[in-house]
Amino acid sequence: MGKSSAHPGYKTHELLANTLAVWWSATVDALPAKYDHVLDSRAFGVPLPELRAPLTDQVHHFSICKVNAAVYDANAMQGRAGIRGVRIAKGNWTLYEDRPGKFGWISAGLVGARIGFDMSFGELPRASVVFEQGYEGFGDAVVTVGKHAFPRHVLRGRRADTEKVTQAQTLTITGTPETRKPKGIGMMLRARSWETLWVTTTTVGKFKLRYVSSC
Repeated sequence: MGKSSAHPGYKTHELLANTLAVWWSATVDALPAKYDHVLDSRAFGVPLPELRAPLTDQVHHFSICKVNAAVYDANAMQGRAGIRGVRIAKGNWTLYEDRPGKFGWISAGLVGARIGFDMSFGELPRASVVFEQGYEGFGDAVVTVGKHAFPRHVLRGRRADTEKVTQAQTLTITGTPETRKPKGIGMMLRARSWETLWVTTTTVGKFKLRYVSSC
């Protein structure tokens, strides 16, 4: 249970899901053959989910490339000051641990707080932003690339439902090769280019970035 004992964390949810998957498999295997057509998971047309460790412990696996061109992992950079490639243009962005084991670049209470990450892109440009989504006290931000204000992508830091839990969310931006005419979202990322990815808060509240990468 979490510190508040109000609701189990996502690690607990993941472990329960894995336990239920093991239990279901064992139950089906133990049943007489005459029940296979009714209870075998294959009869439902969907395989059991692959067992995995809690996502909250594997933020680095949100990476979208086999080899990243640029990586900014808050947990790996904990305790470091003046990180190369990170640009704080406005606001009180600070790299710290607001919860045990969960470092992040955090801004609190300021609309327009702006932080940038220098990125480089290859033939098929992509960028990934992992941020924390929570409930009371969390706000929103937008992502832009380079000097252009548009197009931009909204990061919803505040949950739209009533659940009192926080979790990692991922935004993936894709670009287009130079041989193709950029359209829509691809206009933000150009092949073989160097740009700064900017995150700017748009509401009063807390906003937390955990991981940014490109390829």
